[in-house]
Amino acid sequence: MSDVLPTPHRSVPRRRARGPLARAARGLAGVLLAVAVAELLLRVAVGGAHLAPPVFRNAQADARRYVLEPGSQAAVRQFGRTISLSVAADGTRRTPAAPARASRIVHLVGDSQVFGWGLSDDETIASRLQARLGDTVAVVNHGVPGYGAEGYLAALASIPASDRVIVLHAEENDGADAYGLARNGGAACGFLVSLSLDAGPLTCAGMRLRLVELGFVAWSAFQHRHAMTPLGFSAHSQVAAAVLYPRIADGYAQERARRGDRLSFSVVPWKGRYAQSSDDYLPPPLPQAETLPSPLPDDLAMPHRFALRADRLALFLDGDTHLSPAGADFLAGVLHEAYFRPDVAAAVTP
Repeated sequence: MSDVLPTPHRSVPRRRARGPLARAARGLAGVLLAVAVAELLLRVAVGGAHLAPPVFRNAQADARRYVLEPGSQAAVRQFGRTISLSVAADGTRRTPAAPARASRIVHLVGDSQVFGWGLSDDETIASRLQARLGDTVAVVNHGVPGYGAEGYLAALASIPASDRVIVLHAEENDGADAYGLARNGGAACGFLVSLSLDAGPLTCAGMRLRLVELGFVAWSAFQHRHAMTPLGFSAHSQVAAAVLYPRIADGYAQERARRGDRLSFSVVPWKGRYAQSSDDYLPPPLPQAETLPSPLPDDLAMPHRFALRADRLALFLDGDTHLSPAGADFLAGVLHEAYFRPDVAAAVTP
C-alpha cells in the first residue's frame, strides 16, 4: 500500500467565453432587458394607455385613403391626460348619448377638429351638441383626422339628402389638405402613418410598443415644431388661396343644390388668429390675421364669435391648435343656438 494519500479531486472552473459572438449576445441581452424595463415603466406611467389613437384602417374607396375602424376603442394619453376613444359600428366616432332611434339625425362633417383630437368621446363637438338636443335628435360625428374637402364630399355622398348636415372646415389646414398637398399616407396597424408599411404581425407588435409610439409622437412634434401658416393668412400664400378656396366652394355647389337649407357650413378658427409668435408659424402671418374673414365657407362668422371671448385661448388645447373641451362645448353652443333653438333658428336658417 502506498503511503501517499490521494489528492482530492478539484474541479477546474470553466473559463467564461470571451469571443465576439458571446460579447454581442450579452450586449443584446442587456439591451433587450433595458428595453423591456423601459417599456414596463412607460406603460405604468401612462396607465397602459396608447400614445397615439390606434383606430384607423386603410380604405380604397373614393377619395378616402383611410377610415375609422368600426368597433375599435382605446385609451389614449394625449396632452397630459388620458382620453377614451371609441368608434361606432358604422365607422363614425361614437357620440355616447346619441339615441339608437331618433326622429331626426344631424351629421357633423370635418377633420380632426370635428373628430375631437385630444378629446374623450363625451367632449367632442358632436357630444356637446347632443347634450343640448336631447334624445329626439341623434348627432353623428363624421370627423376624421387629415381629411379635407375631397373627404368631406365623399362623406356627404354617403349621407341621405333628407338629413341635416353641418360641415365644419378647419381654417388651419383645410386649404392644404383639400387636394392632397398635405395628407397622411394611410394607416398601418391601426395608426396613421406617413409611409407605406408592411402591416404584418411582427410589424404591428413593434408599433404597439409604447416606446415606439413615443418615438413616433416625438418625431411628429419635431417635424411640426414650426407650423405652416394657413393659406390666405400670409403674404406668401394669397395667390394659392385665390385658386384653391374657390375650387373648394365650387365643389359644394352640387351638394347645395341637392340638399338646400339642410346643408350648412362653418369653420373651426385657426388658433394663430389670436396668438401668434414668430417661432410658431412660417411664413409670418399677416398682422391683421385676427380680423380677416374666413377664406372657407362660413355661415356663422365663427372666428368673430371666438374673438369676442376674453378666454379665447382657453378654447384651444394648451400647446396645441385643436379645440379644448371648453372650445368644443362653446362651438356646439353656437351651432345649437343658430340652428336648433326655435326662438333664434328662424333668423339664421329655416
